[in-house]
Amino acid sequence: MEMKKTLLVAAISGAAGGALKFALPLFLDHQGYGLSEIGWVFGIAALFSGILGIGIGALSDKFGRKPLIAFYNLLRGLSAFIIGWIPGVYAFIAGKSLDDFSKVHLWGAFVSRVRDVTGNEVRGRAIGKFIAVFGTTFSLALVFSGYIIDNFGYHVLFSVIILVSIIAAGFTFLFREKGKRKEEVSFSLELLKTMNGKVNSAISFFTGFSDALIYAYFFYIFLIKQYSFSIFDVGFITAGLFLLWSLGSYFSGKIVDKHGIRKSIAGSALAGAVVWVGVLFFWADFWPFIFLIAMENILWSLYSTGATTLSSVIPKQENIGRDVSVFSYSHIIGAIAGAFIAGMLADISYSYLFIVKVVSLLVPAFLVWYGIKLKQ
Repeated sequence: MEMKKTLLVAAISGAAGGALKFALPLFLDHQGYGLSEIGWVFGIAALFSGILGIGIGALSDKFGRKPLIAFYNLLRGLSAFIIGWIPGVYAFIAGKSLDDFSKVHLWGAFVSRVRDVTGNEVRGRAIGKFIAVFGTTFSLALVFSGYIIDNFGYHVLFSVIILVSIIAAGFTFLFREKGKRKEEVSFSLELLKTMNGKVNSAISFFTGFSDALIYAYFFYIFLIKQYSFSIFDVGFITAGLFLLWSLGSYFSGKIVDKHGIRKSIAGSALAGAVVWVGVLFFWADFWPFIFLIAMENILWSLYSTGATTLSSVIPKQENIGRDVSVFSYSHIIGAIAGAFIAGMLADISYSYLFIVKVVSLLVPAFLVWYGIKLKQ
């Protein structure tokens, strides 16, 4: 029952997260910002977002996941309000910082809660179900967001995001708390003294980097400028692609449990790198390009399920929230780098951007295979 409650709140949270992720870069593009400028805004915002994450993660070990999951959802609503109704680049950075902070640490809090309510023997399947539910509503929100923007404008969409965020926070109080610990709160980085902790922090960095490099803002604007699609068209196409990721995650959980975390991450990352080599040659032609991106999303479902499962099994029982937040912070730092670099590379050449994407998948494949030691 507790897992079902978790999935319900994850579904509502995913809808708000998908809508805001889709709207932000298009809102800036609508206001006349170029790719490099959007990259700087997103990068600075991500930098500000990472400051308090590890400490709050440790507090969740003491006070539980429920209040933090509610808090992060409310914070997302506040970020939508700031972005939509307070003009200026500084307000946008502030709102985007709150959004980055909430989405990364909301994800970490969900991962910690999934570990709280499931056993190790089915951890991959549980993580896969969580990603599938979150990702499905996240993806569908892109279609509705595109429709709302085209027909009613950005401010109506921001209002909907605020309402959905409040609803998600309210449903959180249905949880029966299972994440509290009797031990004293520890803010140490003891996990980083272990090889698994160090290597997984690096993997988390490259996961954030690789994702932000393409999907922080570049992909949506690329579809509009390269193929002259409307905002609704972009939402519809992206939703279809992301649904492959979300639905694939359900089956990926079973693969992770059966074949192991290391094989799942390394194999999907290597295959994903091959796909992006193909993108290098076919990005100018829509149908070959979209086929390759579809394949990438299917492979990313296995990679992200394996990587999320890895971050949930390494921490010790008494430090789950704190240690998952360490990995979430590494993810943020990677996203900062990806957001900064994406705009600059795209302004020079799309090919350079795709080459860096290939490298960003090869590195974690090497790290997880040679650096992570697990008893599976």
